Amino acid sequence: MSDPESRTHKVETRLQEEGELPHRAIIENLSEGIVIRDAGGKIVAANPAAEGILGVARDQLIGSNFSDQPWTALREDSSLWPVEAQPTMVTLHTGERQANVVMGILRPDESRVWISATSLSVDLPRPHEGPGVVCAFADITAAREAQRALALSEARFRSLTQLSSDWYWEMDMELRFTYVSDGIKRVRGVEPSSLIGRRRWEIEPLEVDEEMVRHRAVIEAHLPFSDFVYPRSRPDGRISYISHSGEPVFDESGTFTGYRGMAKDVTAR
Repeated sequence: MSDPESRTHKVETRLQEEGELPHRAIIENLSEGIVIRDAGGKIVAANPAAEGILGVARDQLIGSNFSDQPWTALREDSSLWPVEAQPTMVTLHTGERQANVVMGILRPDESRVWISATSLSVDLPRPHEGPGVVCAFADITAAREAQRALALSEARFRSLTQLSSDWYWEMDMELRFTYVSDGIKRVRGVEPSSLIGRRRWEIEPLEVDEEMVRHRAVIEAHLPFSDFVYPRSRPDGRISYISHSGEPVFDESGTFTGYRGMAKDVTAR
C-alpha cells in the first residue's frame, strides 16, 4: 500500500502545475481515495476509489458538505467524531496538514470501514478559485481487523493459561523475559519485574545441571517444550519445583520472535 500522504502531494503538485482540477485520468486508477473540498467545505472532486471506500456514488459525493455528507465519521473507540475536529475540517480552518489519521467510516448501508487519512491545503484553480483541501485516504480495515483478531487471540490464550497454570510468561528473540504475570509473586514470592531482561538460566538456579543444559538447547533451537521441571529457591529459603511449558512465536515471514508459555508450582506432586 502506498502512503496516502505521498499521493496527496502528487495531487497538490498537479493542481499547482496544471492550474486546473486534476483530470479523472490522473486519479482514477489510484487505490487510495481522493476527495477535494473548496473553502466552504463542499466536495468538488472525488475519484472512484473514494466511491468504493466511502460506499457513496460520486454524484452523491460531489456537492455534499460536512453538514450533509452521507457517511458518519467515528473515532478509534467508535464514538462519533465531531465535524469540527475531523482532519479535513482542521486543515481547512488552520491550514495545518493532518497526516495518517485513523478514522472509522460508517457507510450509508451501515457497514463500517477504517481508513488512514491525510489532508493538505491547496490553492484551487478556476472555477473554484481560493483555498481548498485535498484529502487522501487508504482502506486499512483488513489490517485493523487482523490486529484486533491477534489481540483477542492473545487475550484468550492468557485467560486459558491463567486457568491451567500459576503464571504466564513471554520471552523475546534473545530468550530474555519481557513479561511475567503477577501469579509468580503469589506462588513463589518473587516480583515479576526481577525476571524482566534475564534468561531462565541467569535467574540464580540452585545448580546448572544437565536438565537445564538440555532445556537451553531446546529453546535455542526454537522448539516447543512441555513440563520442564526445575527447582527454585523462595525468598524464605524453601525449595519449589516449577513446571514450565512454552511454544515459540514466529512472525508472518517465519522469523522467530520469542516464546510464550506458562508455569506451575508442582512441588506437591
